[in-house]
Amino acid sequence: MSEPTTVEAAVATQPIYATAKQEFKMPSAGEWMAAQFAGGSIAAEFNARLRAAAPSVTTSDLDGIMPTPILAPIYSGIQGLRPVVDAIGARAMPAGGKIFIIPKITTHTSIGGPATQNTTITAGQFIVDDVQVTKGIYGGYVQLSEASIDWSDPEVLGALLEDLGRKYALFTDDVACDALLTGTTQATGNVAPTDPADWVAKIYACANTILSNGNYLPDHLFVSGDVFAQLGTLSDTSDRPLFPQVGPMNAFGTMNAASRESIVFGLRLVVDTNFAAKTTIVGAAATGAFRCYEQQKGAIVADIGSGASTLSRDVAFRGYFAPIMIDANQFMKIPQA
Repeated sequence: MSEPTTVEAAVATQPIYATAKQEFKMPSAGEWMAAQFAGGSIAAEFNARLRAAAPSVTTSDLDGIMPTPILAPIYSGIQGLRPVVDAIGARAMPAGGKIFIIPKITTHTSIGGPATQNTTITAGQFIVDDVQVTKGIYGGYVQLSEASIDWSDPEVLGALLEDLGRKYALFTDDVACDALLTGTTQATGNVAPTDPADWVAKIYACANTILSNGNYLPDHLFVSGDVFAQLGTLSDTSDRPLFPQVGPMNAFGTMNAASRESIVFGLRLVVDTNFAAKTTIVGAAATGAFRCYEQQKGAIVADIGSGASTLSRDVAFRGYFAPIMIDANQFMKIPQA
């Protein structure tokens, strides 16, 4: 039998060191073209190394060339609505004078009978008084630099004039609301806000009082925003809305949260946030017992004062406005505790 052969392990005569990966140098256009012409594994390896070595570019690296678009129109957030003024109607104001008068019959004639022949019929009197109205000046202005007009995009002057017009509308409507609320002196007892039967009773109490004062029936119901919400949530004993959006034949009216065009208790509803909270006014507005007179002057742009030296312009919006209560007997409040 032969003996087993012993094999000794090989020992390296030179140490083995780790070598760093050779940095890939971005090629020139000629080198890239040569690799592509070679094709096969040479081109594939070249392209793979090229993709791995390519730098990563994000938007933060391109701030100098990334545009910042400005999209029109400019958002405002307010509506230049005048619910009370629109419901009453703005009448033309005379151009001359700081005051003007409105004639008002304070004593009416008398009619009697039946009279017998050759006897004196009923004597009467006719007195016309005057209601004096004082014009009010309302407006506002902004000093705008010439550079801001020239450099802005979208054009700032148009947006500024539109905003001034809206604020003028809101302010003059607030003046009208205050005059209507202050001028309405008649009132019912307090209404229970969640009781539909009490609302009905108070509305008809107002209608009866207005009817007795001049034979007119009311046509408008002026309310603040909170009262609008109260009326919208009223329901009968079967939990049916008192003013449904699609009104059945037995409804008292129709209203919804998305519309100002509502009929409540047969009256046109006028919702105005310029009224103080808990405001409810029943009125015969069509009689002209409460009026608004206006001469709207509009916008004006001028270089005045120090405008020339500061390279700026004054932009203003103004008008003359005067609300007046002529006959408080045609309106009546429904207060709440």
